[in-house]
Amino acid sequence: MRAIQLTMSAFGPYKDKQIIDFRQLAGDSLFLITGPTGAGKTTIFDAMCYALYGRASGSDRDQDSLRSHFASPDEQTEVMFRFQLQQKEFEVIRSPKQIKRKERGEGFTEQPPKAELYEYIHGDKRLLYSRVKDVNEAIEELLQLDYEQFRKMVMIPQGEFRRLISENSRERETILQKIFRTYVYKDITNRLVEKSKALEAEIMDIQKTEKVEIQQYEWGLEKGEDLPDSDQAIGLLSEYQEQEQKQLRTKKEKLDHTRKKLQEKQKDYYKAKEIHQLFEEYGQLSAKIKELEDQKEQISHKQERLKSAGRAELLSGYEKQLSQRKQELEQLVEKEKHKSSAVTELEQIFAEVAEAYENEKKAEPNREKQKELLKSLEEEYRLMDQYHQLQKNEQLYQQQYQKARKEYQDLNEQVKQKEIRLEQLEQENHSDDELVQAHYELEASVKEWKQLIDRGQYVMKELQKLEKLRGDYKEIKSKYSNVRDEKEKIDARLSQLEEQLKQQQAAILAGSLQPDEPCPVCGSVHHPAKAKFSGVSVTDEEIEHIRKTLNRLEKQEEQWQREYLRIESLGQSQKQLIENMAEELNLTKDDLSLSAIQAITNDWNKTYQNKMNQLEQSKQQLEKRKQKIIEKKELSKKLADDRKRFEKKRNEVNDIKEIWIRLESQIENIKTQMTNPNLSGEELKKKLEQEKSSYKQMINQWETIQKQYEDTKEELQKARVELAAVQEQKGNEQDQFEEAEKQFYRQLIEKGFKNIEDYQHAKLKQLEQEKLEKEIKTYEEQWYATNERYQVLKEKLKDTEIPDLLSIEKQLDDLNELIDDLMKEIQQIDGKRKQYEKSIHRLKELKKKREKLERKYFDVGELARLARGDNDQRLSLERFVLSSFLDEILLQANIRLDRMTDHRFELIRSEEVAKRGAQSGLDLEVIDHYTGQKRSVRTLSGGEGFKAALSLALGMADVVQAHAGGVELDTMFIDEGFGTLDELSVEQALSCLHELQNGNRILGIISHVPKLKEEIQSKLHIQPSPAGSIVTIL
Repeated sequence: MRAIQLTMSAFGPYKDKQIIDFRQLAGDSLFLITGPTGAGKTTIFDAMCYALYGRASGSDRDQDSLRSHFASPDEQTEVMFRFQLQQKEFEVIRSPKQIKRKERGEGFTEQPPKAELYEYIHGDKRLLYSRVKDVNEAIEELLQLDYEQFRKMVMIPQGEFRRLISENSRERETILQKIFRTYVYKDITNRLVEKSKALEAEIMDIQKTEKVEIQQYEWGLEKGEDLPDSDQAIGLLSEYQEQEQKQLRTKKEKLDHTRKKLQEKQKDYYKAKEIHQLFEEYGQLSAKIKELEDQKEQISHKQERLKSAGRAELLSGYEKQLSQRKQELEQLVEKEKHKSSAVTELEQIFAEVAEAYENEKKAEPNREKQKELLKSLEEEYRLMDQYHQLQKNEQLYQQQYQKARKEYQDLNEQVKQKEIRLEQLEQENHSDDELVQAHYELEASVKEWKQLIDRGQYVMKELQKLEKLRGDYKEIKSKYSNVRDEKEKIDARLSQLEEQLKQQQAAILAGSLQPDEPCPVCGSVHHPAKAKFSGVSVTDEEIEHIRKTLNRLEKQEEQWQREYLRIESLGQSQKQLIENMAEELNLTKDDLSLSAIQAITNDWNKTYQNKMNQLEQSKQQLEKRKQKIIEKKELSKKLADDRKRFEKKRNEVNDIKEIWIRLESQIENIKTQMTNPNLSGEELKKKLEQEKSSYKQMINQWETIQKQYEDTKEELQKARVELAAVQEQKGNEQDQFEEAEKQFYRQLIEKGFKNIEDYQHAKLKQLEQEKLEKEIKTYEEQWYATNERYQVLKEKLKDTEIPDLLSIEKQLDDLNELIDDLMKEIQQIDGKRKQYEKSIHRLKELKKKREKLERKYFDVGELARLARGDNDQRLSLERFVLSSFLDEILLQANIRLDRMTDHRFELIRSEEVAKRGAQSGLDLEVIDHYTGQKRSVRTLSGGEGFKAALSLALGMADVVQAHAGGVELDTMFIDEGFGTLDELSVEQALSCLHELQNGNRILGIISHVPKLKEEIQSKLHIQPSPAGSIVTIL
């Protein structure tokens, strides 16, 4: 990311819009931001950080409090930051939550935070995102850095430089993970671990399945004897399977023999059963024939009844026709009576209506006269209504004119009063300018005293740490001395025992020497002084025990020595840190005690409280001044509004007066057109309504008579036609009825019926007739079939005896029972055999699968163990990759640190293995080439720590740009920190920073160090004023 332009409006101490174009730095990549304390130097960093992330650069500043106190309610706080990234230009615009004036009505409303992200494409600005959440996510995606990483690598605020090198291993890992995107290695590790666990679980499941498979059998084990394994179980089950196979063959042979006997016996049974069933059927048929003979006479009667019903059915059509003719004739007679009565009634009604029609027809002139009267009254009423409406409007505009004239006079008075108050406020504000300057000076003084108190309290804390280190030093030194003394005693004791053991071995060897035989040690045949036992026996076990004790004490001595040197180094560093801080605070060595520092801090605190009281009073005075300024602005705005309203009201009064005069003229014109202007509107309206009602009643009465006359005349003609038609139809129907009656009685005699009663008795309903036919047919079919089968069986069973079925069934049951027993035994044997076979197959498959998984688990499990850091170095795969990146960063950082510290310090990655399950590989240490020892980076003094942190930040920027393709660190900002350096260190640091210009980077520095002002040519100068700070590029 490369900064191009920053625009701030009503932000922090900047009231007016400030535009900082970094392209105007004349090609200098290194520039200084200068200005008095509290002028707004750090606010420039805050603005950039706020534009990108919606938060200030320092953790002690709240983004909601960034609005300028100089700004008026009408001036909105906004930051616009334009930057270049990967050959593209972007612009982000952001404003915080703030109060603004309502667009409608009076008062104020709260405006929520806003953010917009644009991209410049061929000079045109195109909106990418306009929601705060979307902009935040897009910025992180573009920069590949979140807020905390940005503060550590790009924009390092006050107090953050020390944290660059003192962060713990976990925080450093998080930063490097996101920058170099090493999550893939963590994913690989997680997948290996998950795969390893899955394989292990799968193997255990298979082992459990194998055990369950083996446990289902009784193996004839002795008490306490283990179950067979898979291979043993497969062998035993194969033997059991062969035994069951032999038994199965024997049982199947016996079953086949029994089934043959059963088949022969079943043939005898089926033959005997068939003969037995024929005898039963012959007996049933004999009884059935006897039953049918008894029903024969009853069936004959039913046949005769059915024939009579058939003859009667032939006459049903004639009877139905006669009945229908008779019914139609009766209906026509009744219809004739009804139509005749209707005609008589209509003739009487028509005579009355015709008389009324003639009377109304003669009244037509009266109706025309009433119509003309109605028209004249309606015209008079329209003029009357218009007259009264104009009178109301004239009164309304007269009232409006009087009201508007009163408001016009009131507005004129308000404008005069506001002009007087505005002039008074102008004079009061000119007298308060000196108060603003004094307030800012007092505010800066309060901040300085507060920082002084904080530093004093920090010195107290560091003194307490030093006292604790001194106590620990004495304790560790004592333990170290005790272990060293005890080790020297054990070492001397071991030497003594080893010498005694040599003498003891020599005495044993000397005891076996013979005269004139050579010694196996020296070869001499003369043995003038043989070794003798000392009287004390020494064993190898005793010496080995002493050696183990000595080794343990040597390790303890080495451990306590390291701890002793570590505490000594920490104490020296802590002492140096306190002396440096005391020098910064102008404290003497006599002041470096807890009681002295406490007393000094109390004095500072009293001064600070006095300053705070003065500042509070000054704030109250400023608040009063601010209220006056706000009142002045609001009053000016209201005055302008009142003047506009005054002019508008004057025009309104003239317009109303003109309309009022025009209405008076219209009223007089209408009054001359009215025939009776003195008549009231209600009286005229009432008369009009009466005449309307009268005319309407006359018209309705005439139209009603006309309609009645035409309708009655038409109904009478229609009724006369219908009566004649009915009379003619009745005569035709009478002739048809008489002919149908003659034809029915003629057919009655022809069919053999004596009279009508005989015919009615013979008739049957359709269901009854069908029932008789069905009963006769059923009887005839049963008689034929039964008799035929009876004669056949009688001939077939001639000379045949009834067989004994019970004896044969008993023999069949015995054979079936034997077969069932054999089948059960075969099923049991075959079930066992199949179970053995299935278990053998399952165990073989499980074994094959388990062995395959075990081979795979051996490889995957070992890889997972190494990747997750379960190794001698306590280094995971991801941390190994991150440590490689860290080594590159340290390599670049040490190039600058070596120059800035005159080859004294070198940053290295700690090789110490972490304890209690923690991960190693990312902790930092420093080598002090003056002492040749390693120590923690936390032991560096303030100036040394700043150099190390600056080198680390620059080295990290080099490596990140080289490796992380999406991350560009072309811009870096440092807030303070150079004050801890001496002049030589400042020159060394500047020499390293000037080299950044060759890499086309931008580095901005906030500092009060005079040396930097002399060395750095390009500057952003911040000048405070009572109306807000101003930025100037020098």
